[in-house]
Amino acid sequence: MRRTIPALVLAAGGPSAEKSLILATTTSTQDSGLLDELLPAFTRDSGWQIKTLAVGSGQAIELGRRGEADVLLVHSPAAEQAFVAEGTAGQRRLVMH
Repeated sequence: MRRTIPALVLAAGGPSAEKSLILATTTSTQDSGLLDELLPAFTRDSGWQIKTLAVGSGQAIELGRRGEADVLLVHSPAAEQAFVAEGTAGQRRLVMH
């Protein structure tokens, strides 16, 4: 079985001024419980409020493309690289395997 490595992609819109952002993530990441552990600590330490949208990788990338998500946590390397290559996204970073 081929495993894909989740990557974090900063979408075109960027975070808003009120210290809140929208994270489009895969349903598998949401369902794992990982975000339930990470996001409260992140909010406590940074002051940033995070709203999550759990969808498939393709849908998350499309939300980023339309400026409807600020950060993407997805696992579709070819689609991620194509999105970043379009020039409207920010950086792509591998975050786990």
